[in-house]
Amino acid sequence: MAVRVDVTTAKIPVHSGMGGGAVPDAAIALNTILGRLFWNNGPLPIPGFYEQVRPTPPTRSARRFTKLPFDAEKMRQALGMCRR
Repeated sequence: MAVRVDVTTAKIPVHSGMGGGAVPDAAIALNTILGRLFWNNGPLPIPGFYEQVRPTPPTRSARRFTKLPFDAEKMRQALGMCRR
């Protein structure tokens, strides 16, 4: 799944000395937008995002999937995402 987000703040490049504070910063605006996409595992607030998503049927294979062995802490360590 992918979502494209374009943030435009000015039609031309603006040096921080010329427009600092007066012109919105695209990076800060994007950070604010992305920060609003996390809703404690609830649905994302993106219009149309779920329109083509099919619900997972409660089949035998779906139940098996939830029982697969998985150690989140081990994975984080293997990926260097936490201190050892």
